[in-house]
Amino acid sequence: MSRLRTKHGAVWGGAWWFLAMVLLAWAGGTGSAASTPESPASFPHPLSSYPPPENNSLGQILWSRVEADPFNLVATGLFFLAILHTFLAPMFLRLAHRFEREHAEKLARLSQNPNEAAGRREVSFRAEVFHFFGEVEAVFGIWVLPLLAAITLFEGWPAARDYLGHGLNFTEPMFVVVIMTIAASRPILLLAEKLMAV
Repeated sequence: MSRLRTKHGAVWGGAWWFLAMVLLAWAGGTGSAASTPESPASFPHPLSSYPPPENNSLGQILWSRVEADPFNLVATGLFFLAILHTFLAPMFLRLAHRFEREHAEKLARLSQNPNEAAGRREVSFRAEVFHFFGEVEAVFGIWVLPLLAAITLFEGWPAARDYLGHGLNFTEPMFVVVIMTIAASRPILLLAEKLMAV
């Protein structure tokens, strides 16, 4: 009974978290839409708004831009963390496989019925999360969330919303996401296995 309660509690906890995020996004969008300024501040700041470089080194130019707007340091740090994450993706995949193997062994030990192991069973949430972090295609999408949080903290929610909502075209990235999702689906993978077995 406690296992069932924990399982449902975890599901409902995730659902409440998702609902809270949707409500906050909606509330932020409606409140800021009602009070749009007459001249919105441009974000990101154009390069012409920074002091002109005077034969300085690259480090000095970057530091002067950080002094002009500290957000530049945060964004650069997040970018380098995303690059580091890209190189660490294979390690996340190895950990995911290890966690999945450990989870399968645990389920086999706890199973009363030996035939149950061959059927459909629980997956390891930890293994799935690490597998997601190991997907190279998802790395920069993952790091967009801290970037949006940083933009919101430094520039405010309207700047973060407008940064994504105005002047950006997401047609090609969404096409790639849809194609990659379809390509990774079980029917497509089974079809590819059958075609390669011929």
